[in-house]
Amino acid sequence: MRDLESRITSLDVANIYDFLPYSDADGLWRAIGVRGRSDFNAYRLNVVDPNIEKWLNPSTGDYPGIAGSQDHFGDIGLGIFIRPFRKDTFKFLTEARLYLDDIPAANVITVP
Repeated sequence: MRDLESRITSLDVANIYDFLPYSDADGLWRAIGVRGRSDFNAYRLNVVDPNIEKWLNPSTGDYPGIAGSQDHFGDIGLGIFIRPFRKDTFKFLTEARLYLDDIPAANVITVP
């Protein structure tokens, strides 16, 4: 996680692309998933396999997303997906989910 943080702060997508641990069968897309979960008195962050193949082809079944099951307020799922696009450019996509329990999204948006 520390290596990822130092590479992300540079905002160099090519640098991040080379670091990402998961890839699709063709080796073009590279990705990482991060899941945050509440667990009694602690909050845990884990690096998870984002299952690129199902992300690329969601019609093939029950792709639950990066978040997996979300049971507690504040559970998050974040996926970063990158592939080369043209010379010296990359396609950079993210997927994020935040479990808000029964709090309306409008309330979260208005929080300063």
